[in-house]
Amino acid sequence: MKRIISAILCVVMLLCILPMSVFAQDKATPLILVQGYSGPSLFYDLGGENEHQVWGINMDDLKKIVIARIPELAGGLAGAAFGDYERLVKVVGEAGVELLEPLRCNPDGTSKYDLSVYPEGAANTRASVLKAKGEDKYIAEKEISADLIERIGAENHFTFTEDWRMGQVENAAKLDKFIQEVKELTGSRKVNLYGLSHGGQLTATYLYYYGAKGDVDRAIMDAPATCGTQLVVDLFEGNIHFDVATLIEYVEIGFRKEYEYEWLVEAFGFDRLNQAFNDIIHQYLLDIVINFGSVWDFVPPDKYEEFKAKYLDPIENAELIAKSDEMHYNAMAHMNEGLKRAQDAGTKIAIIANTEHDIGTSTGVNSDYIIDVHSASGAYCAPFGEKFPADYKKQNTVCNDPTHRHISPERDIDANCAYLPENTWFVNGQFHGMCPWDRYTRNFYLTFFFTDRITDVYSDPEFPQFNLGQNPANGLYVKFDKSPSGFHTSKDTALTIESLSEQYDTEIISVKADGMDADLSAKNGTVLKVGESCKIDFKKHSLPKSTEPFTVTVVYSLKNGQVPFVKSRTFTFTAMSDSEYDNYVFLSGKKNTPASASNGGGKTPLTPQTGAPIAVSAITLLAGAAMLPIAGKKKKK
Repeated sequence: MKRIISAILCVVMLLCILPMSVFAQDKATPLILVQGYSGPSLFYDLGGENEHQVWGINMDDLKKIVIARIPELAGGLAGAAFGDYERLVKVVGEAGVELLEPLRCNPDGTSKYDLSVYPEGAANTRASVLKAKGEDKYIAEKEISADLIERIGAENHFTFTEDWRMGQVENAAKLDKFIQEVKELTGSRKVNLYGLSHGGQLTATYLYYYGAKGDVDRAIMDAPATCGTQLVVDLFEGNIHFDVATLIEYVEIGFRKEYEYEWLVEAFGFDRLNQAFNDIIHQYLLDIVINFGSVWDFVPPDKYEEFKAKYLDPIENAELIAKSDEMHYNAMAHMNEGLKRAQDAGTKIAIIANTEHDIGTSTGVNSDYIIDVHSASGAYCAPFGEKFPADYKKQNTVCNDPTHRHISPERDIDANCAYLPENTWFVNGQFHGMCPWDRYTRNFYLTFFFTDRITDVYSDPEFPQFNLGQNPANGLYVKFDKSPSGFHTSKDTALTIESLSEQYDTEIISVKADGMDADLSAKNGTVLKVGESCKIDFKKHSLPKSTEPFTVTVVYSLKNGQVPFVKSRTFTFTAMSDSEYDNYVFLSGKKNTPASASNGGGKTPLTPQTGAPIAVSAITLLAGAAMLPIAGKKKKK
């Protein structure tokens, strides 16, 4: 009888302990990385005798194409040096056709050639499987994935691969199937999604059509081309005017270089290359990509009908048009509604849009150089370099709460009409795809996925809706000490200047304000070591009387041990009244933030663990001790 009673007690204790024990050792939620445009590799005749990689890019093929044309290329460059670009256009255009021809699609949007994605399917794109096979190169977005794998394990990280030429409606269905495969492989009820750029558009499209199923716990859309991009508009219109200095800066940051080589533009000049780029695209390359469904998904809704009439035949392209119509007139037209359905089903969503760069084709559109802010977020934007007029009335088409501030400090972005005003963050100065180098964005995605601190733009003072990019190449991070990034209140007592450089000491040469009555010269001549910061206390201070933004310009030099490299950055701020500041108490750090979630298998370094898991472990140990006598008696002969 004692054994029976002991056994019953044991079972009861186990039943009581099990849920708490499971919580204490919470299994990591699997995460799917939805990569940027043209990321997945495409193979011709996969598994057959003529198997060949046609997109990856295969550097051997690229070398063959270039080597075969060296004489013509040399002649083309020589002609360009004297203002004759025709030969250069022909050489580069024909080389581009040879490289891209295998990707050509039929008028209905299907592939002309027998191409397959590799690797494909959840079982084959699991990071642990790819590592075991020595195929790490297929783990997309390397730096982001490394961050995520460190916290959830390679067995819980998956890379979604799709034929990126196809439209997003078609690929959203494939992503839904992929999610079911991941759930079955891992035994998880839900997954997390990280979509970058084109992958952000696909993530948004998936959530629009399938988000109500509730299969996704958390989703980030980072620099998403949600409703296309102005860049493709300019390419279609032949309106390419590359600002080569900005292009060089973009490449510098991509290679994590803190030097600047924009002076090359002044020394040599590249303006005449713009027409050559336009000619190469329209005379040679557009014909190959014009039937890509994905290219049409990049066309913003306001230009869709115009371009469809110009480039597509209503009969020959009927199937392609039908798919593209679905994307533009259903998903894009009602994206806000679809994302809210996903939220209602329990999905936590974060949209990150990068700002304050002219679009790459230099047509005066606020962007991250590749994706414009409006297409990424739905927000209304002033033309690049301009701001809203003093009498501007915010567009309350989505958020009509008068106490919410969704206007950027620069007064050039109105997020009241964004797809999700309460769940969209804007990073000033961040270039497209550079998020792994930016500590703010990196901390954001790690905090979002692996804690419960971020639920909306109000939930965590470390992550306000508008913030400055913090890439080392940005040089400095400047803000007032008591106010959120980009704002200034009467409570501020100092201006904080932090060095972002990872390589050089930084000397502050001068700090000047335009539009604010304050002497900021106290730290002129100060040298900041790598990662150091300083505060400039106000000797005399008064808030700007105007609601117009004011600026602070810092001139500084990088101490490289050779010739000091002098740079400058101008930071824009908007004055906030005391009443406005008090309405946004979360911004001053007065609002308590939720505790950490155990979404990363215990690997959540950004916030401390609570005491609950320790208590559960103690109960588990006591239960084990109670079971020892029964176990011992069971073994006794």
